[in-house]
Amino acid sequence: MRAPRVRARLDACPRCESAIIVALDSAVAGLPVHADPLPLDGPAELQARMEGRTTYNLVGHPAVGQALVERLPELIRHRCHPVVATHRCPGPVPATAIPPPRQTAPAEPDLFTPPDEPPY
Repeated sequence: MRAPRVRARLDACPRCESAIIVALDSAVAGLPVHADPLPLDGPAELQARMEGRTTYNLVGHPAVGQALVERLPELIRHRCHPVVATHRCPGPVPATAIPPPRQTAPAEPDLFTPPDEPPY
């Protein structure tokens, strides 16, 4: 598991090996957040809150990419972004659902350009 940053990214839970979203909840003095990647509807968010889990908006931010922003209880009925809740083991999504990182193909040698060093 890598250290969290403000930009949200997928990772795997070290305990239950489920897929989770890892991010800091703020750019200044941010706390690490591990959230389940499934978006919640209204009743599911209420259930998560009753279980003591914090909910977050998954917001697209131009400077950072996607970030997690904590939802305030008085603004719960407003839904402009996908809502996720803090992770609870075992998670709903297995880590095998995370796509592997893209492998860049090695550059093919250019046969028409002479090498920088002579062959002798």
